[in-house]
Amino acid sequence: MQKEQATESKFPLKGIFRKLADYRDTRLRIFRLKAVERAAGLIARVTIDVTKVVLSVFVLFFLSLALGYYIGELFGRVSFGFLAVAGLYLVLLGLGVCFRDRIKNLLTNLSIRRLAQRKADEMD
Repeated sequence: MQKEQATESKFPLKGIFRKLADYRDTRLRIFRLKAVERAAGLIARVTIDVTKVVLSVFVLFFLSLALGYYIGELFGRVSFGFLAVAGLYLVLLGLGVCFRDRIKNLLTNLSIRRLAQRKADEMD
């Protein structure tokens, strides 16, 4: 009986279980915080990328308008200028279709390099 009491006082099971529960709760909190941090980082990157795309579309739109008017003045009719700009975009679209696989591979490789670089920067 004294031996059992001595063993319990040396290794209190309640204390160990309490510490294990605290450890588990702490690890769970850390996991949640890391998940929130990663999600916030992803949302921030996506938001920045979407903003870049939207701004690029607006810039391209206004530059296309300016080019259409400029070419229209050269041809003497504004409609011919816009027709020329549309033809230019059709040529670019045709080139994109013809070289679709090369463009896809190029963009994929660039994306992988960019993600790998970000991951390496995060580890440093």
